[in-house]
Amino acid sequence: MDKIKWVANGMPKTADLSLPVMSLENVKKARAFHKSFPQYAQTPLAKLDGMAKELGLGKLFVK
Repeated sequence: MDKIKWVANGMPKTADLSLPVMSLENVKKARAFHKSFPQYAQTPLAKLDGMAKELGLGKLFVK
């Protein structure tokens, strides 16, 4: 089996859990932008059962 590749998060740690870029207003703008493309279509999440088991997780999904 291939080894899992990873990169350490070099961002400074903070107790501030707010993330202004992910405000509801910005999320709505981003969604509207993507929906404006004629080829836009909703797609399902992909379930990664094997990876979830390897990582000791109940379930793992990716987009």
